[in-house]
Amino acid sequence: MMENINKKVTVYLQGGMGMSIIKVEGKLKDLGTREYAQYKNAAYVDIVPKGKRKLKRYMQTSYPYMLVLEGMGHPDLDDGFDIVENSNPMDTVLMKRSRYLAFDDRWKEDADVEIDSYIARSNPVVLADFRCTKGFSSYTGKIEYHES
Repeated sequence: MMENINKKVTVYLQGGMGMSIIKVEGKLKDLGTREYAQYKNAAYVDIVPKGKRKLKRYMQTSYPYMLVLEGMGHPDLDDGFDIVENSNPMDTVLMKRSRYLAFDDRWKEDADVEIDSYIARSNPVVLADFRCTKGFSSYTGKIEYHES
């Protein structure tokens, strides 16, 4: 991993409250898996986000969703929120609602479709793929495919 230190990267990971997949760009400081609580291989990435000075660690444990691509400028994903019909006659308020409930697996499925399509089309360098939807397990650190 040492050869990738200070590279500019884009990280896609599950956002707070299990809603939507967010994109974070910045300089890579460390990346890998480590023991954390009951997880033998919790996925983590340490980066200095674009426009910031302090290091930030993102760690994914149970059912991780983290993808690290080399470089910045990769596409933003659909935010997963739909605009609610506006009943305000002055159009001064824009209301949105989430497409799915918190922690719904469809957030990850929708992101996979967008990300996999982009990877197939543009062939970016993938530094790490810790997506549970692609078989990564924090318990073992191995790729495990489960039939649902």
